[in-house]
This record gives sequence, structure tokens and C-alpha cells, in this order.
Amino acid sequence: MSRSISSLLVTIGTIGLTPVLWATIAMVVEHQRPWGWGTEWTVPTFVTVGVALLALHLIWRKGVSWTRKRAELTAAALPLAAVPAVVVVVLVTSLEDVDLAIVFGGITLVASWLILVAFVWRESSGERERRISTTFVCGRVPLACPRCDYDMRGLNQARCPECGTEYTLDGLFAQLITEDPEEARASSRAV
Repeated sequence: MSRSISSLLVTIGTIGLTPVLWATIAMVVEHQRPWGWGTEWTVPTFVTVGVALLALHLIWRKGVSWTRKRAELTAAALPLAAVPAVVVVVLVTSLEDVDLAIVFGGITLVASWLILVAFVWRESSGERERRISTTFVCGRVPLACPRCDYDMRGLNQARCPECGTEYTLDGLFAQLITEDPEEARASSRAV
């Protein structure tokens, strides 16, 4: 499983667990009432939003090519995401009670932040071109034919169209972790 798929599944799980976290904190706050009246929904919402934003950042931080601009835009995404959240709080408060408005505002804040950082964190076309064109291991293109150095990325079989030699996929990947070209040639040939 790729890192992106794994991160996506963990993100879905994290978002799915946020109502459980919120409900657990709400029950504790309601039972303890540590700050008095009016905290039954506010405290769990703020804690849950904080935990969700931190968890999402930690899940995806390694998959992002961080630049100063990207870090600044990620930080700026939180106040920008607060704008629709405040609008939701104001609208729901005018129709219902404040506690429900705070919960909906918290949900809107997390969802808005996710949408904004999805645009900020995505790989630009220039970054993708640089990543693909400069991805060399030991001076060679990854998944190059060990016999003739033909770039075998994107092929749907482990047969070099240049020289016709067949390899195992394990052997082709083994060349990525070895520095000795002769060792890579020997391990990549089909048995």
C-alpha cells in the first residue's frame, strides 16, 4: 500500500472518530461541569477541532514538499477556514441555540481547513516534473534495465522493449537498493 493511500485511510478513520472523541469529552464535561453552565458543547468542540487539525497535519506532513510559502499558506488556512465557520455559527445561532451553532461551526472549521490545505499541499506541475526528472539512484534512472539502462517506468511488464531481456519485478526493485551494477544485473534476471 502506498503512503498516500495509507494516509488517506488514516484520515478517513480520524474524521470518523472525531464524533466519538467529541461525545466522550461532552459526557465528561457534563458529568464534571468543571467550568459551570454553558460548557457542555463548547469545550468538547474546541478540543475536538484542535485534536483533529493536529492529527490531520501530522498524518500528511511527510507527504508534503514543504517550502516556506507552503508553510505560510498552511498557517494562513486556519484563519481563512474560520470565516465560513463564523458565518455558520452566526446563522445557526439566529435559528437555534448557541451550543448547536458551536458544534456546526467546529465541523465547518475542520472541513474548510481540509479543503484549503488540499490546494496548498498538492504537488505543483513544476514540482512533479522536477521529482520525476531528477529521481536517480546511483546515477541511474529508477527501474532502468540493468542491461541497457532503458527507462522501464510506466511499462506493464518486466521485459525491456529496447534489448528484450526479461526481469523479475523484485530484481528491478533490487537495483534501487544496491550500488553495484553487476549485483543488480545478477539479481534482476529471471530464474
